[in-house]
Amino acid sequence: MQAAIYDRYGPAEVVTFREVPTPRLRGDEVLVRIEAASLNPKDVVIRSGKFRALSGTAFPKHLGFDLVGRVLDLGWRVPTAFAGARVFGFYSGYRAQRGSVAELAAIPAAHVSVIPREVSAAHAAATPLAGRPSRNEAKVLPVPGVKGNSVPPNR
Repeated sequence: MQAAIYDRYGPAEVVTFREVPTPRLRGDEVLVRIEAASLNPKDVVIRSGKFRALSGTAFPKHLGFDLVGRVLDLGWRVPTAFAGARVFGFYSGYRAQRGSVAELAAIPAAHVSVIPREVSAAHAAATPLAGRPSRNEAKVLPVPGVKGNSVPPNR
């Protein structure tokens, strides 16, 4: 699969698209075919090296924290409610060992939510990191067995 990768800190020019292995699922993750991704100031400061104390010196690093896509596969601990769902979500942390600017992403199920049908991929991709505070306040229904996750009532 293709992914945006960089092997050293620096300007945007250090990022290249190249072939990488398909992500392997952990028990609490979902495999998502990426439909849209967005970049945030967090991506820029990590790539520049300004957060290297948090992001570490291990390379390669992947670009992107926010994503939208369709769930293709489930880790063994993920509820089947996510099977085939269109979701949006984000990677937490600063290590950038996985990223959203790729064809596929393995991401913890607790970091994704189902997208209502009427929401476009572009709008959903801009929401995860920047919209997290308002998402935490939204009235939603919990997905049984997944801590910190929800399905909007209009699904």
